Amino acid sequence: MQMQLNSKTIVNGINKVGRFKSKEKTKPALQFILLNVNTDNLEFIASDNEVYYKHVEPVAEGITKTGSFLIPFKLEDALRKVSGTVSLTLEGNTLKFEAKGIKASIPVAVYNDFPKEPTGEAGPAIQFTKEQLLEIVNQCGYASATSDTRPVLKGLNMSGQNGEFQVVSTDSYRLVKKVRKQAIELPALTIPTKTLKSVLESLEDEVDFAMAPFGTQLIIKTDAQEIFIRLITSTYPDTSKLAVIGDDYIKVKVNTKEITDALETVMLFAEEKSKGKNVLLESKGDQLRISVKGENGEIEHFINAEGEEFTKTAMNAKYLITAVNAHKKSTTDLLFKKGKSEAPVFIMCDDETLVQLILPIRIKQ
Repeated sequence: MQMQLNSKTIVNGINKVGRFKSKEKTKPALQFILLNVNTDNLEFIASDNEVYYKHVEPVAEGITKTGSFLIPFKLEDALRKVSGTVSLTLEGNTLKFEAKGIKASIPVAVYNDFPKEPTGEAGPAIQFTKEQLLEIVNQCGYASATSDTRPVLKGLNMSGQNGEFQVVSTDSYRLVKKVRKQAIELPALTIPTKTLKSVLESLEDEVDFAMAPFGTQLIIKTDAQEIFIRLITSTYPDTSKLAVIGDDYIKVKVNTKEITDALETVMLFAEEKSKGKNVLLESKGDQLRISVKGENGEIEHFINAEGEEFTKTAMNAKYLITAVNAHKKSTTDLLFKKGKSEAPVFIMCDDETLVQLILPIRIKQ
């Protein structure tokens, strides 16, 4: 392998895939970036066994001999310190590096267990922009589980049928469902939420891409990237009966900023429980009363509210703050079931594609 290129070209490729290197010392090959030097491009590949991320940098000239090697850590460091043209030549297991005023020889690690690119046949693809899918992930992903108790709940469940594309996320305490009109048939897939978000954030802001099932993987393809994400293969729970708002629900409309500020103030007095801090919500005429009473003292905060009176309900304050801000609207509708303080509370707005619910908590009132 031999090439003469601007250092920025190589550094850009390293930056694109670097976050997807593995940190596990038990798999040393995955701590490196694989560089495939072809006649007209450079392929930068990183994998942590959950993601296989390939980024391609086009090269018009400067490559005189093709080859592949694992990029040494010291070369990554050196390239960030230099500018202009650099020369790289692979001789056996030694990489010769030259830049302005610099000559270095760097040993190259040799491992035979670097993952191969997944093979198979892609299923039906969905076209997205980064902004579109990242918005869906941000609106739904907060409800995904973070613990390993039930790994399947750490993912977003996506499916497409009857002209609708649906995304569901739940940690069994709260649930979010997003539905958009999309004429595609897509089998139900559960994609690790944190991983998908990290991949999307690595893409260019205005990029368009195709996303499709690929066996036990999800493939995302842009003009410059080919990314495989390992799917969660466990069966996702049936949530269809939970996200249904019956006729016996009462709607209470509040200002999103006002309820957020009130919750943040009141929860300062709440005791930290295993799942967060709990507050009490109740109707007081044309106002909503948010209160806490406990070892840290007591506090009540009133905000304006439009709607019928509902039964006192105890809720996780952090969950409610996240939900009312997920839709980014100026007002929020809270839906309570008549006479049922332990029934799911729905958090809605004028975006009919988004349904959110939180299960209330039993506390002494």
